[in-house]
Amino acid sequence: MKTSMFLIAALIGAVPMGMTPAAPLPSAALPLPAPTATDVGDADSFGHGVVFLGQIQTLSVGLHSSCVGNDQTRQRCVTLVPNGQTSFAESDLGVIRLPARATRTLLCTNAMLFLNTESANHDSSPAMQSLSFTADVTVENSILDDPSLINPRTGTAFNGTLQIGVVGFFERHTMAAGAFEQSNDGKAAVCTAGLRKSVLMQVYGLSDALATQFFRRPMVVHFGANGATELVDGAQLFYSVRLYGDE
Repeated sequence: MKTSMFLIAALIGAVPMGMTPAAPLPSAALPLPAPTATDVGDADSFGHGVVFLGQIQTLSVGLHSSCVGNDQTRQRCVTLVPNGQTSFAESDLGVIRLPARATRTLLCTNAMLFLNTESANHDSSPAMQSLSFTADVTVENSILDDPSLINPRTGTAFNGTLQIGVVGFFERHTMAAGAFEQSNDGKAAVCTAGLRKSVLMQVYGLSDALATQFFRRPMVVHFGANGATELVDGAQLFYSVRLYGDE
């Protein structure tokens, strides 16, 4: 008889006498609200996967007393100013061409800078040696071709490009009279911010729609370098960069 009661109860959905009703199944969890910039800093790329966009090692920049016979396709040569300061600015030491929609909201760089220098104080008194080297990275994008778009950092039109910081090096110290020094240095810089959609809007003044379109267009990334030296008898400088974004 008891078996029959259980069977009838099961068929009609009732709970047999003396049994506790089962707890109702939980409903589907409601989706959590998306994090904001206050929560995570960069909300646009939050939760996205990483996509690698290429790697390049630039041509080296050589600082020499003479550039006679130098092959500019293998090394950019800069002639040092004797007993003075030498400045240099070299463009197109390398290039990476990205197709449309290569990344979603972010362009990031990991970079390693390499320097080999020889310095000498040929004077009879102490003098200051200095060396600065900055990687110039220029992003070319057709969204920036509009002449009405003004770069707030320069006060002029973008003319199709903007520059981003990657890595730099600065050294300055006193050398004794007649001193000679040789050094091999490296400096790494990893991406902590990058060129983000929010940066395009907040720093460069692009609208949300233009910032979104920026990452949907093809991009050409040009790599150059600038710097200055004093009391440097010779140097070779170059850097390596890996680009990545989000998907």
